[in-house]
Amino acid sequence: MTTFQQLTDLWLQHKIRSGRSPRTISAMQRTLHNDLWPALGHLDVTTITPLDCLHCIQNIEQRGALAYAKRTRGWLTSILDFGFALGMLTTNPAAGLAAATTPPPKPTPYPHLGMDDIGPFLHTLRADTQHTLTTQTCLWVGLYTAQRPNSLLLAEWSEMDLAKGLWCIPGEHMKSGEPLHCPLPSQALQHLRTLHDQQSAHGYVFSGRGGHTTHLSRHALGRCLHDLGYAGRYVPHGARHQLSTLCHEFTWPESWIEMQIGHVIPGSAGRYNKSQLLGQRATMLQWHADLLGMLEAGGPTPVQRQQLIQRVVQARDTDPVTYADWAATSDAEPSPDTPPTAGRKRTFAPWRHSG
Repeated sequence: MTTFQQLTDLWLQHKIRSGRSPRTISAMQRTLHNDLWPALGHLDVTTITPLDCLHCIQNIEQRGALAYAKRTRGWLTSILDFGFALGMLTTNPAAGLAAATTPPPKPTPYPHLGMDDIGPFLHTLRADTQHTLTTQTCLWVGLYTAQRPNSLLLAEWSEMDLAKGLWCIPGEHMKSGEPLHCPLPSQALQHLRTLHDQQSAHGYVFSGRGGHTTHLSRHALGRCLHDLGYAGRYVPHGARHQLSTLCHEFTWPESWIEMQIGHVIPGSAGRYNKSQLLGQRATMLQWHADLLGMLEAGGPTPVQRQQLIQRVVQARDTDPVTYADWAATSDAEPSPDTPPTAGRKRTFAPWRHSG
């Protein structure tokens, strides 16, 4: 007899060998321990019925966790498919569950600020004296880089090259599981250097109360935003929406934006193209950081807006290979105004935005 729990052990090992990210494996393990094993773990896999599976998922739905119930249903179906492939089952009793379960509501965007609200928020954040430098710096770096809160909170000083203005995020800290080199605009570097001067040069960048061996919590960021009057209006993840919106409005190439926020390019383009567009993203992020500064100061003025547009046009007509090589190897900081390859026109532009 093979129990459901024994089958899940084999399934989980298969997922680990298949290269699923540690974060996903951890989520699978929690689901097994909290919901699937208590309901099905002791059962012989050959005796599990569709009703057994339905009751398991409905118990989760009754807690109001509809999105989690949907994800659990998918993993349950995958486990029993795996058992079918190994010859342990003649059919999958979870195959038709979708017809009898409650779909989750459509996802809503994370709370984020429109262009008219960004400036007052930045002014409020800069004037904050209630919270620690670590908490404030984490929020600023999130605004400038648009990385997920998980990547921010787990960042270590060993990932930061402040001389080159580069943050090398390991794959285990990325939702995609793929590492990302994130350029740091001069404003983010200034915040990080100030924090670095007050901390040890190792451990977590945004350390918690336990020192450099523990990292800052999401609760600390949420408490800061609550105290500043932005509870329900803005969350750290909202910085990703803001960067995407602002950059799209000024017609930055979508491939540059999607690469920066860590989205996986679908289809064959994502499988075959491994370019990180480092130089292009460095230019875009510096432009974006400068725009945030203008918004904080009450701009941009019509003249500044025209300058912003000109910088986008110039960046899209600049040789990307030369600039990327420079950004990856130079010890100098990227200039917020003129990239090293300004004025050099490329003869072949495979990444140029068509819009």
